[in-house]
Parts: sequence; C-alpha cells; structure tokens
Amino acid sequence: MEYVSTSSTGTPAVDFREMFCHPVAPDGGIYMPRYIPAIPAAVFKNLEGMSLTDCAYIIMTAFLGQDIPASAIREATSKALNFDVPLQRLSDSVMALELFHGPTLGVRDIGTRFLASLISLVSNSNARHPFNIIAATAGDTGMALADAMKEISGAHVYIMHPRDESGRDKRTGFSLSGDNATSMEIKGSLDQCMNILHQLLADRDFISANSLICGNTLNLIRLLPLVVPFFHARAQMHRNGTCKPDDTVVFALPSGSLALLTAGVIAKRMGLGNVRFVVACSPGHSFSHYLHTGEKINSNAQPSIAGALDVSYPGNLPRLHYLYGNSAEAMSRDVAAEEITDKEIVATMNEMLTANDYLTEPHTAATMCALNRQLRPGEKGVILASVHPAKFDNIVFESTNTCVVAPKRMDRIRSDGSRRLAIPPTLSAIKKFLREQNLK
Repeated sequence: MEYVSTSSTGTPAVDFREMFCHPVAPDGGIYMPRYIPAIPAAVFKNLEGMSLTDCAYIIMTAFLGQDIPASAIREATSKALNFDVPLQRLSDSVMALELFHGPTLGVRDIGTRFLASLISLVSNSNARHPFNIIAATAGDTGMALADAMKEISGAHVYIMHPRDESGRDKRTGFSLSGDNATSMEIKGSLDQCMNILHQLLADRDFISANSLICGNTLNLIRLLPLVVPFFHARAQMHRNGTCKPDDTVVFALPSGSLALLTAGVIAKRMGLGNVRFVVACSPGHSFSHYLHTGEKINSNAQPSIAGALDVSYPGNLPRLHYLYGNSAEAMSRDVAAEEITDKEIVATMNEMLTANDYLTEPHTAATMCALNRQLRPGEKGVILASVHPAKFDNIVFESTNTCVVAPKRMDRIRSDGSRRLAIPPTLSAIKKFLREQNLK
C-alpha cells in the first residue's frame, strides 16, 4: 500500500514505514491510503457469523496485508481487541455500541493497543532498537497509551496534556500506569498541545534521531482499527435481526479529533452499506460551521461538560477534506453536525436513565441528543458510547443524582491528585524537556 498526503497531490507517495515513522508529510499534511480497499461482498454477507477479532483481522489485512505478515496482523488484532464491544438495545430503533470495555474504560484502548502490539513485534525482532512514543491529550489517550505500552521493553511514552485552569471538574482524573510513561503538563490548551505536537512531528531530524512515534490518530495506525467497530455493530444488528442489509443505519458520535467519524467514512467506502453519520459538537464548533457554510475557520468552541466536543480544529479534519474532495456539500450528504449545549446534555442523561434505564456520561448523552434530532422514520440509530460513565462520575452524580458503579480496574487509572511543574506551550520548551529526559 502507498500513502499520500492530505495537503497536496504533487507530493510523492510513501511506503508504510515512512508513513508510520513520519506521520506529518513534508508539505504539512497527514497521510491517507492511496485507495480504500473494498471488503468483498461475500465476506460482508458472512460478517454476522464472525467474531470481533476475525472482523478486525479481515479489515486490517485489507489495509496492511501488503506490508505486514498476516501472522503479525492476527496477533496484533487478537491482543488489541481481547475485550467485548457489545451492542445494547435502548429502543426499537436505537442501540448503543459500547466501546469502553477495555483496560482504561475508553475507545482509545482500541487503537493504542493495536499500535502497541505492532511496536512490540518490531521491538522483539530488534531488541537493541528503543522506541519513544509521544502524544497530546486531555487525558484518555495518555492513560490508554501508557497502559498499552507498559510491558513493552525499550519503549517509553511521553504524554503532553494541558493544565486545567478552568476550575471545572471534567473527569475523575489523569493517571499514567507503568514505569515507562512520563507526564508533560503544558501551561496551555489542548489545541496548543496538538499544535506543538504537529510542529514536533514535522521536525524529521528530531523524530528520526529519537525513534519518536506519534501516539495520536495523526498516526494512521492509531486510526485504522477504529474502522472495525462499525462493521462489528452492523454484524451484530444483522445477527439479532435489528436491521436488514439494505436498511439505513445512522451512527452518532462525539466530535473530538474526528477520528471516529473518519473511520466511519472509511468503513462506508469499504462497503459497510447504507449508512450516514451525525456528529455531536459544542456550540460554535468549527466543524459544524464548515458543514453549514463550507468555510474553514479556527474558532473556539464553547467549553462544555463533555470536553471531547470542544476541540477547535480537529486533527483528522484534513483526512475528511481529502475523502470528500474538499467539498462541504459532498460531505454533508453523508454527515450532519449538531451543536449540543450543557443543558441539553444533562436533560438527555436524565431522559436516557428514565426512559431506557441506561446510565451514561456527557459525551454519549450528547451523541444521543444529536441522533434524536437527525433520525428519520424507518432508520436505525447507533450511538457510539466512547467512555465509561465512571470516568465522569462526579458529573453523572450532579446531573442525575445517581452513583456510578465503577469497575475494579478504575482504581488504577484514577489520578493521584499530584501537580507537576507546567511546561511553557512552545516547541523549544518541549524539546528542552525531552532532551533532559535523555532524548537527543
């Protein structure tokens, strides 16, 4: 497979290794496969009889089979997805796909564990070659990466995350497991962290000298495994008779970096069937503005109790522009965006608890609210529940007066409450810190 930059048709295509090691192209774009492989119709018809890992193996082999041995893909998918991704029925027409049953209770476990499995295979074959992984996050990606990489010899994880100066309690806490993870608290916003990461990844000499691998979905290997849950959801719906192959399915998801949406669009191009998407955003979000006006802007969305809805310029938006030929009109035929307020999120959390006996957190409630606005008669809706309610137990209790029963593994990912010296939000400050950690 060859990979092309989202920014220019004149930039030469690259191979798998170049894409993996240098996710930011020389022209500033990020990489996409030159073509989207189709899943054969015969395979799709048999999808309902496949396990989650079998489905993952087929999809990942379609992308990576020319570059990675089939046995390695099989091992990586088996390790990455050794937990359930169940589809819960909420009503006759709406289901929730629960993506939070992994070790750190969030959707990031899917991509980070696949990335870790591939890195483990490489490091085992070349034990003298150390790896460093870097990512920017508000919390969940850092926890997932640290947990996924904790047993990989020679790998070290560096996590940039913003210092929360708002005083708002958005999550239970931020914690890194394992001795091979370093927290880098940045005195700035998540958008600033992402911008610095992009600049750092563009410094090819620094990246190469330190074997630095991107742990965010700017790295396509983090994103591609997210294609799997869409096929898995449809397979479960066929299996239990919820929908027929020709029925329209509407997937609702939180905006975030738009990784889930990009993966869903890729799944549609691979042959997922008659599907469309609705994205929950904060008021004033740049993606919602783009779909409605065709204008690309960097706007500051209103802060919300669902922090993943607040990212001003989502990192995967260039991939969506690439997939739709930079046409907002073409994208809007498949995708709708709904701006959801905190008041609506809280109301939906209570409505879901009362009507469906389903306790959820702000992000999933926002997706449900967005779906309610978009679902048409005769369509089936699937909300992507991307995080366990226990990770937002304070907000859940304040909003619904209901205590969340947290899984036992929640204890090891809670924050220890300690604060660290914040690093200035500049590329030079980040490089200085990394060099103090024995990077070159």
